[in-house]
Amino acid sequence: MKRRGPWSRAGLLGVGLAFALLTGGCASAPAPEPLVRSYVAQPAGGRLARVLLLPARNETATGAASRVVDRALALELLRRQRFELVQLPPDVDADRFLATLRVRGRERTDALVRLGRSLGVDAVIAPVVMAYDPYDPPLLAVRAVLIGTRDGRVLWGAEGVFDAREDRVRRAALSFSASGAKRSQHGPEIVLASGQQYARFACAQLAATLP
Repeated sequence: MKRRGPWSRAGLLGVGLAFALLTGGCASAPAPEPLVRSYVAQPAGGRLARVLLLPARNETATGAASRVVDRALALELLRRQRFELVQLPPDVDADRFLATLRVRGRERTDALVRLGRSLGVDAVIAPVVMAYDPYDPPLLAVRAVLIGTRDGRVLWGAEGVFDAREDRVRRAALSFSASGAKRSQHGPEIVLASGQQYARFACAQLAATLP
């Protein structure tokens, strides 16, 4: 399958995030580039108790991409138990709502805030699938933002381009899969053959950067 590309790991967050990347150490031995670039702000009003997870907006040509990421991200957030996870109510047309969120290339945070307030949540997570290819070597590019419903501030944002053609990404995926190998009859290589397992690996990396 032909791939879209090349993909850059900088500048993929098209939601106006200002990343504060702190570096350290000597110039001759720079730290390795992280798999995920993230931004974290201090939440106004303290701890987040209830958070709405929107379905992922799909910017790829593969219809299944958003469903795969939806399941993987929800599982990772539930596993971490940072907050109560809320889903869209069944009377909300998810596709129609997601179509209204992007105007002139920018996210409409006002719509997210209104929806979140109507559901009584403290924040809304809005994920986007930017690239998806489940075939070995798999590729998944995904980003997400966490918008506070009190004032519409971006509380967290993260993006990652997980291309298994890169050795460090492949090794990280196999390590992640090996840590859960006891729960499966398959070896760690299953993560490279299963689009759902690879999405779980990618979403775990994003979720690990949450405040």
